[in-house]
Amino acid sequence: MFKRFKKVRPEQEHARALYNWAMSSSRNSDFYGPDKVQDNYDGRIRFLFLHLGLILHHLRRFGADGEVLSQEIYNCMVSDFDIALREQGVADTGVQRRIKPMVRLFYGHMKIYHDAAEQGKDALKAVSGAAVLGESVGVKSAQQIGDYAAHLHGQMSGADFSTFTLADF
Repeated sequence: MFKRFKKVRPEQEHARALYNWAMSSSRNSDFYGPDKVQDNYDGRIRFLFLHLGLILHHLRRFGADGEVLSQEIYNCMVSDFDIALREQGVADTGVQRRIKPMVRLFYGHMKIYHDAAEQGKDALKAVSGAAVLGESVGVKSAQQIGDYAAHLHGQMSGADFSTFTLADF
């Protein structure tokens, strides 16, 4: 009831739009199935982290504005984790304990994608398939994920800040 009285800052709206874009893009059914991304918690979150990793990597070039938007995206993600865990019936005392490993995994993937993106599309292609697919790496599906990551990287490289604020890739 009181949410309508709470003022939402523009960066919160932009972050929510970017997070929602990453979430919907990571649920693209073309990438799921046999010898592809596993349609389970692990596969879905790794694919989400690919999208978020590329977004956060590219937001770095926008200085303070990019930092603010990156932090808001992180806040959206943690809030989403919190809600998902509570919907699963996890008690208040267990939520933070379960979010910590999720955040550690997130930071691990962010480093992988940032380092690879700094080296260029070929490096990104090489690591993204293994990072998303984990143990179930198949050559064809790893190549599909790598090509997709390189394509997103290319789109985001040419995007200006307003494109990011609109989540228009």
